[in-house]
Amino acid sequence: MHGNHRSSGIKAYESYDGGILLISENHANGVKSSAWLLKTDANGNILWDRIIGKWFEQYLNSIKNMEITSDSGVIIAMGTTYLEPEPNKILGDQVFVKLNKCGQLDWCTLISINESQNYGQDVVPTKDGYIGLYCNSNLPTSTFGLVKMDFNGQVQWHFTYNNDTIVDNYPWDLLALDDGSVIVTGYGYYDDGQSPTIKLKPLKLHIAADGDVISWQAAHYNNDTLRGADYQTIKDNRGNLYSAGYTVTQNYPFNYANKSLRKQKINGEGLEFYVIDSMGIFGYLDWMADSTI
Repeated sequence: MHGNHRSSGIKAYESYDGGILLISENHANGVKSSAWLLKTDANGNILWDRIIGKWFEQYLNSIKNMEITSDSGVIIAMGTTYLEPEPNKILGDQVFVKLNKCGQLDWCTLISINESQNYGQDVVPTKDGYIGLYCNSNLPTSTFGLVKMDFNGQVQWHFTYNNDTIVDNYPWDLLALDDGSVIVTGYGYYDDGQSPTIKLKPLKLHIAADGDVISWQAAHYNNDTLRGADYQTIKDNRGNLYSAGYTVTQNYPFNYANKSLRKQKINGEGLEFYVIDSMGIFGYLDWMADSTI
């Protein structure tokens, strides 16, 4: 539809009318340039499409995630260099874009942090607005944060998070809970200050509705033979969390990342993990109609 430009799919949802909403990332001249959102009917016919950003413009746009909103619209987490004095440099800003069910712009919230390469990583609807997750990829500390927005995109609070024991952490996924709190899933290095080396561990950060930290959790923190990372978490109606990622179960030099699934309570208790004897990474989870994953 747009010439010889290359696009890579990011996320898709079934929409309110049985059609599909698909967002992809466009690449022009070898760099990320814009987002492409399209809507189909139930038969796969394209009803409309929107370009977020502009083809071949200098404002690089990194598209990370999209969620359906309660009004059948979408909210998108992304990054842009729109406000940077040198748009083709590495520095960028986090941006969250809300569109209605026809793909028309409701609002756009762009947050600029000086001398920081940051971008929106994920965003989830809450009962009173939205919470966005962002990464600061060029800072030694405060490597990620959260921003709370109301239904009009106005920022309510904005915090970064650090932990002296779980360092060099990288967030990947955001899960909203019924009480307004959220779970950040990702990975980081656990440093107890006593071991000669630090180990890569799956990470969860539980954040209250007001942005305060409830708990940091590093899975397998007391087992030096287990390392790994998680990329997405979902919850069942019994309060169990399920996280997909990988686990390394053998010591160096026999380092093989195997696909794994972790199960635990919200507070981190009752941790179980299942390793599939297959090299690779589980990235995404969803529920089937029969309540299997």
